[in-house]
This record gives sequence, C-alpha cells and structure tokens, in this order.
Amino acid sequence: MVTFLGCTNISWAMEESYWRLLKIIDKSTNEEGNKRKAFIKVSVPGKSNNFYALGWVDIHFNDCPFEMMANGDLKLIKEGKNTGELIKVKNLPLESIEFDNTNFKINQSFIGKKINYKGEIKPFIWIDIDGDGVDELIYSSVCGNRFSTHNTILEYDEYVNTKKLTNPVEIRDLDLSQIPKLELTSYSSGGACHNNTQTFSSINGKYVLTKYSYQEDCFTQEFELVDDKWCLKKSYQVEQKREYNIENNIKFYTDEKCYFTDEFLLNYKADKGHFQ
Repeated sequence: MVTFLGCTNISWAMEESYWRLLKIIDKSTNEEGNKRKAFIKVSVPGKSNNFYALGWVDIHFNDCPFEMMANGDLKLIKEGKNTGELIKVKNLPLESIEFDNTNFKINQSFIGKKINYKGEIKPFIWIDIDGDGVDELIYSSVCGNRFSTHNTILEYDEYVNTKKLTNPVEIRDLDLSQIPKLELTSYSSGGACHNNTQTFSSINGKYVLTKYSYQEDCFTQEFELVDDKWCLKKSYQVEQKREYNIENNIKFYTDEKCYFTDEFLLNYKADKGHFQ
C-alpha cells in the first residue's frame, strides 16, 4: 500500500478518504458466487476542488487478505460534473462493511452511508509526486504480485480537450514518505531466479521507463534506454546462497547490442506491457 508516514508534504494525507455504496445487485449474475455488481462513489482527496470517482463495479468478497475489493470503470467527477475521464480499477480496496459470509449479501443499512477508511491506505489521492508543480492522480490496487499493493500514477491535465488522464505508470509497493521522487523502481517476482525490475525517471514532468532488467533461470540482463534505443549494459549468472547472491560470468557491453523498442521486444521476448 502507499506509505504516508514521514511525508515531507502531508496536508493531503490528513484528508478524509471514504466510499459510499449507492446501489447493489444482491443476486449473483455470474459464476463467481462471491462477486456482486454495485454502484459506488469513492472520494479522491488532495485538491481544493471536490473530486470523486463514481460507477458500476464488481465487488469481490474475501479474495486475498482483503474482505472487499472493486473491479471496473469509474468516472472521475469534479464538483459534481463528469470530467469525461474513466479510471479502470482492479482490486481497488474498499473499507469493509457488514455482509453475510455465506451468501455475500450486504446489510442494507449501509446503503448510502459514508464509510471512512480507517488505516493508512487511500484508494485515490492527488499528489505532486515528481515535484513539477502539477498533481498526479494515484490509485491503489491490492493483492498484486506476491500479494503486494500496486499503485498506478496518472498525469492529469484538466485544460486539454483530449484525454486528460495519461501516462499510466504502475509501481509495486510505492513509498511516498519522501517526495518529490525523480526516480521510481518497481520489482516483480515470478519465482526463484525469475523476476524483472523497472526504473522510471521523471523527464519533462512525466515518468519514463529508462532501465529494465529481467532474470530467467538465474540469468540476468540489464538494459538502459539510450537515445530511443534499448541497450544491453550488463549480463551475469546468479548463484544463490543462503544469505546472499553471487554474480558469475559478468559481461559488460557498450553499444553493440542496442535496439529500437519493437526489435528489442522481438529479440528478448520482453513483456510489451512494460514498454507502453
């Protein structure tokens, strides 16, 4: 989840974060008995204007360690007016309310009530994470890789006539205890000796993927973005010890293995989703 303690700018962290259940379809309409269709409203604190997210979602009960999560598309609303932006949320955490663990029916007395988030987690926040003077929208997604919390960072420009929310960057275990952050690193594990690491740098007010490494069967390759090309900089074989790892057969490269993105994805079978 997002870490708030010790943040250098905590005015937004002190704002109230809440959600409301406005409508719910109690009868399951799909094969998953622990899923219900619901219409919800979720606060988006951090700005002087009143923002919230609104829409129909699927509420999942008792998945992962969280009792309630939401998946679906939410409209971003400012001062009661639709901004025209949709936020696709996955495993958005909902502060739990009373429901029946057998048939997953929610106590109707909670319909319309404001449900305040009690812990540090905030499903949505506005914050200038990169220090460029413009707030980014960040939303949380729980139960991700290795049950960790992921956060998606979105640039927001309310004055453009085209899409206002752009440049989504997903970070695992985002720490906002010290901002601004000119560099963000996200680690993803696929098991022992199978993982990848992404490093994003703030360039001209936007986070750009600038370093990427992946490990398969303990063989690691590290790439850097150089003049619009992905260049292999280092490769090595990892030998795992009980308390530490050893890098064997280390090789360094200059510019002999540089590729444009499409060629890089083809040659190294990297996940295209990391390079949008």
